[in-house]
Amino acid sequence: MGEAAIVPENETVCLGQRSMLIRLFPELFNSRFLLFVIYSPSFQARMRKAAIGMTVKHLRVGGVEALMVPVPPKHEQDRIVAIVEALFAHCDRPMAQLASKQAIASNFAKASIEAITGIRIEDKEDMKAPKTELVSRLRLGVSPADKDQAPLAALLIRSNGELAAKALWQMSGLEIDDFYRQLKTEMARGWIMQPEPAYVREVAA
Repeated sequence: MGEAAIVPENETVCLGQRSMLIRLFPELFNSRFLLFVIYSPSFQARMRKAAIGMTVKHLRVGGVEALMVPVPPKHEQDRIVAIVEALFAHCDRPMAQLASKQAIASNFAKASIEAITGIRIEDKEDMKAPKTELVSRLRLGVSPADKDQAPLAALLIRSNGELAAKALWQMSGLEIDDFYRQLKTEMARGWIMQPEPAYVREVAA
């Protein structure tokens, strides 16, 4: 669930939504050991069990703090890391050899065709697919009363009664789970109309 990585020393990072930075005591922890623990099947299973959220599963800080991590002595961690990295290197060698052989085979096939036909095969740049986004429009239904708790409908009123779903979410400032929960409530009350089928549009690269 999610991705884990080691931040290089003296590197400045900006944490995005649902990101978490773990600071270690270097005299107690080997950072690569913790990385291997996080990616271990047992730890991943415990993370999935502790995850919350309806649409995008995630962990709160308290949930992460409650996850137990094995902490052998530092020298033992170093030894485990050395063994695991040696195993990874052993696995990487056949993959590198396979990639090299595939490249040789491709070059051999190209050279053979050129020798037989006399036509030089030029490498062509891969065609890039246009960048697109999925668009769903939300429209105002029945205007809510002033006393009604309808923050999304209020945003639509201020935006001439219509917005893209993504724009409405960004303007609301809500977490995505809270946004969909509120949207469902306001649709049920008729303040926001049921959206039409989404469509794909091309956006500037």
